[in-house]
Amino acid sequence: MSSRDTSRERAGSGHRTGKWLNRWAPLLLWMLLIFIGTAWPGEDRPFSGGGIDKIGHLLAYAILAVLAYRFLLTSRKVRPFADYAWRVGLFGALYGLALELYQISVPGRDFQWSDVVANCLGIALALLILLCWDNTRSTSGTRPVDENR
Repeated sequence: MSSRDTSRERAGSGHRTGKWLNRWAPLLLWMLLIFIGTAWPGEDRPFSGGGIDKIGHLLAYAILAVLAYRFLLTSRKVRPFADYAWRVGLFGALYGLALELYQISVPGRDFQWSDVVANCLGIALALLILLCWDNTRSTSGTRPVDENR
């Protein structure tokens, strides 16, 4: 094997690593930020009062849904929006529920169904916006078409 072949393999490996980071990093980083906010103990955390807390949940999970949709959209196979939507919805709802359950063990925090509802409303809002965006793309011809459908 020549040194040229070896450098091509390394370049190809770096390209795969870059694609992996581009695909996974935004979603995983946002999940980490949500987890840090969830794990913050006590009442001295930022944005802990009243309705602003629920708006924070709504926005955080709307962004999570957009990033999860982006992650699925970068997969190799093009699928109908509904295939992505139920996966994004289920993923976001379960992640939010798991973190709410985790909060039971965090000092000064507790489980709140209203937070779970705010999370799900954020996911639903994001999916509604993404559906409109997807419909706009498909009617304008900028969306890739899967010949196997």
